[in-house]
Amino acid sequence: DSDDEYETQRPKKKVPEWAQRHNLHRALERQFADGPNRLDPDKIFGEVLTCNLEEIFDKKKSRYQRRTSSCNWTKDHVTIAEKLTYKRTMGYQK
Repeated sequence: DSDDEYETQRPKKKVPEWAQRHNLHRALERQFADGPNRLDPDKIFGEVLTCNLEEIFDKKKSRYQRRTSSCNWTKDHVTIAEKLTYKRTMGYQK
């Protein structure tokens, strides 16, 4: 199925301006383009240090409070050296 066929089969919803094909393609090209115009996602979103499900879903649930190994990032964090290597590899920093 092509994108056009898929879109005609789904119920119509208002697509936000930023997500419309021409804008989305332009934004993705800028994000993944080579050269000085490449966008660093950290400049847009900032660094994520933790994942607070109550903030994301705007709900309190007891299962969000249970601390399991998948929620504990203290031992498996990205080092400063890894961050710098990533930024240099992606061309965000020289």
